[in-house]
Amino acid sequence: MEKIEIRWTGNMMLYGKSPSGHDVIMDASENVGGKDSAARPMELFAFAIAGCTAMDVLMILRKMKLLDKLKDFRVILEYERKEDYPKIYKWVKVRYLIKGDIPKESVEKAASLSQSKYCSASAMVKSSVENFTYTVEIV
Repeated sequence: MEKIEIRWTGNMMLYGKSPSGHDVIMDASENVGGKDSAARPMELFAFAIAGCTAMDVLMILRKMKLLDKLKDFRVILEYERKEDYPKIYKWVKVRYLIKGDIPKESVEKAASLSQSKYCSASAMVKSSVENFTYTVEIV
């Protein structure tokens, strides 16, 4: 079992430690009483999706012995939230941007494995969004 605890530090700011021991700070926008000094919880969830699938792709490329050919790797997550509460994600699009001497088919396989089997964060949102897509681009 893993456990996190967050604590209020004033206004709308929250502080916590991840199970791996790293600090996490959240805040709200000024119009709802925050100081706009840190990411919002739903933004952190978007980072979790992007980070989870990025780690998967990197590990798979490493297993394929292609990681040393990677020059640049980015994951761009675009999303829209519903207007009504709870304001869950309406749609999510993941874009994998790869630069390096790596066959596109290998990256597509890595992305497909991440999205179909390994990425827990993506799996958690797929059942609630209207549309979840991803693309692979070699730049």
